[in-house]
Amino acid sequence: MSVQRSKRYAAESPYSLTYLITYLLTFSLIGLYRQTKLDEALLSSGRISDALQALMEWLGKAESYLTEDQPLLGDLDTVTMLLEQHKV
Repeated sequence: MSVQRSKRYAAESPYSLTYLITYLLTFSLIGLYRQTKLDEALLSSGRISDALQALMEWLGKAESYLTEDQPLLGDLDTVTMLLEQHKV
């Protein structure tokens, strides 16, 4: 094989150095992109979990406050009228 022919073969070969570098860089970038997206999803998931936990705590406090029978302040006629307006 002549030198000129071997250079042409190396340039056309699918496994040439340029091809391999391009191939590796492409897959490295794809992996980096996927890793970034995974990190963003995990961060978002942590925020959602924190918000959900805070909401559950607030609901627990609100439930105990709403279930207690507390005396209503105001005159009897106003309280009766308000209760009738809010009946479902």
